[in-house]
Amino acid sequence: MTNKYLYFVANWKMYGDLKALNSLDKVINFSKSIKHKKLKLIYCPPSTLINSLSNKLKNTKIEVGAQNSHESDHYGAYTGQVNSKMLKMLERVMLYWATLRIDRQVKIIKKLTLKLKVH
Repeated sequence: MTNKYLYFVANWKMYGDLKALNSLDKVINFSKSIKHKKLKLIYCPPSTLINSLSNKLKNTKIEVGAQNSHESDHYGAYTGQVNSKMLKMLERVMLYWATLRIDRQVKIIKKLTLKLKVH
């Protein structure tokens, strides 16, 4: 299977705050100059910044990703977790997976991809 896009994913881990979003102005300007149509830039901030970042990048070619998603699509007492239903409520959010062990990733990513309809 080949991918038709070249992805550049920036995972912010647990860094950043609302002020840090202003540091993306240079990246936004740079992204406007990119002529390569098969290139995707994706920023994955902490969950607390997803909505604000999505709003800032609304009229750009830069996409927003989630760093993680709980495998259950049901709401429940999962402290500090977000699931695919919660992420789907936010527009323009892709799923970037960084925290599960490799042997579980493939199974769960397939399940979440269907729920989020990730391209």
